Amino acid sequence: MDVTISKFGSRSFFRLNGESIEIKDYKISSSMHGSTEIEVVFEFEGDFTEFLSKANSTDLSNAVNQK
Repeated sequence: MDVTISKFGSRSFFRLNGESIEIKDYKISSSMHGSTEIEVVFEFEGDFTEFLSKANSTDLSNAVNQK
């Protein structure tokens, strides 16, 4: 799983396996036990779908780029 968050000026983009979408906000949380969570807020019109995906914290810490 290839996950990247990039910022261009005031805009943030979430990229997953080659597909990219603009996001409203995001938060990355790490615990002392080695787990990492990423919360991403998408803003769109239409039906709401919620999903949860877990990834190895090492993968996320290497893949998430800030600024």
